[in-house]
Amino acid sequence: MAYQNTVTRAVALKLLHAAALSRRTLHIIGPPGNGKSSLVAQFASEINRPLVLFRTSTKLPEDAGGYMSPDNARGVVNALPLAALARICDEGCVFFIDEAINGSLAVRAGLLQIMDERRIGDRALHPDTVVVLASNPEAQSTGGAAQSLPEINRQIIVHLEADIESFKAWLGDTADKASSATWADFARDVRITLDSAPNLWTAEPSEGAEISGEGWASSRAWHIAIDTCAALIDAGCSMDGAEISATLCGVLGSSVGTAYRSILKLRGKLPSVSQITADPKGARMPDGIDAEVASLAVIAAVARKAPNAAWVYANRLSGEMKLAAANLCNGFPLDSTADFHKDAQLVRNTLVANLNAAKLAK
Repeated sequence: MAYQNTVTRAVALKLLHAAALSRRTLHIIGPPGNGKSSLVAQFASEINRPLVLFRTSTKLPEDAGGYMSPDNARGVVNALPLAALARICDEGCVFFIDEAINGSLAVRAGLLQIMDERRIGDRALHPDTVVVLASNPEAQSTGGAAQSLPEINRQIIVHLEADIESFKAWLGDTADKASSATWADFARDVRITLDSAPNLWTAEPSEGAEISGEGWASSRAWHIAIDTCAALIDAGCSMDGAEISATLCGVLGSSVGTAYRSILKLRGKLPSVSQITADPKGARMPDGIDAEVASLAVIAAVARKAPNAAWVYANRLSGEMKLAAANLCNGFPLDSTADFHKDAQLVRNTLVANLNAAKLAK
């Protein structure tokens, strides 16, 4: 269903910053796994504030409204927050209320005070605390219930449009900062694969997914797959092993998991990074379009190590794959002191011109 308040990830991020300045509550709605939580985490990182999670489906009314604490000396009873939530009153935080429509009505009633009065129990939220809600659409929520009018009238509600380009950018940025080389390599591999096979990513669960129990290749599912496969490889499991196959199919669904598994198998028949680096003109070429798609990840790895060799090898691919490889190589400057510089420069000039022409044609 199309909504007038559907926004991209970039627009949602701007709205989060505006909500922080205006001290208003932004409610982000989107299907499971489309990047709502990672968006809020990115926002918290950008404004350098701690992220405090409140998952409504696991909370009691007192968690949102405050616990009664008698003050005998004054003859009053105070409503005080849990220790974990006192933080949003003591310092500026991003208070992330996840699964917002999955809590009981009593819990959600308590959240009204947080959104409207910026208080939890008898304590005021810190002036720099930002309140953000996220939820799945009602039809895709476990036990979710439609919001009441008082709730709706206290929020800026937007529907987040999942965006494969944003997810690929996130994979690249996170891989560059990752402490695990295995994780980084796997993330880069997925990003490059999605460049040529975008059908291996999806924003919405397939029809009947809840009945079949099949996973779907959302941004979150790919993140889970990368985490688990990298851990399996670090533990000594083979890329060809049953563990990797079961993980991919169990997280991404049988169709996508099998397709990506086939791409990984094809990479085993391709020349290694060191072989292409040493002899980009003579290293064996991929056989068929599927193998060429699989080769892109290898070429990207060569480009990080020896960009001259990557350009020369990329030029040996067929039509569109040649341009896809050139697009990858273009992020790495040529090395005038290394082998194959003259050949690489000629190839680069030709392919970059073709890339630019293709972009203008679009």
